[in-house]
Amino acid sequence: MNGGIQKSKIDLIMSKYLRGDIVLANLEPTVGHEQQGVSRPCLIVSSNDVNSIVPIVILCPISKSKPGRIRRYGVVTIPKNDGGLEHDSDILTTQIRTVGISRIREVIGQISQAHLVRVELSLKMVLDLD
Repeated sequence: MNGGIQKSKIDLIMSKYLRGDIVLANLEPTVGHEQQGVSRPCLIVSSNDVNSIVPIVILCPISKSKPGRIRRYGVVTIPKNDGGLEHDSDILTTQIRTVGISRIREVIGQISQAHLVRVELSLKMVLDLD
């Protein structure tokens, strides 16, 4: 008990994911052009406040960068080793998605603050936010 209030297992699970975490998540099933994968790297972009009170997170899938690929709208490229990624990677802000925390397999790292700011700017453009 903490101050007379006992935390449930779900409360403890919800509070462990943070904005900027890179996680491996199960994105199956998918439809059409949605990014897929049973163990796909994704960046959590939902606020820590939201992450601590509901059993969902908002995330952007991450794809391995390919040399010579033309940069697309809504893609933020980050170098390997940032956030525990093994390859230069593209964060796909046009593929923003809400998933239940049961889809998250593990946290592999935390993106740098400088790259998180770039992702936030891209999300503002994609979602037409001021």
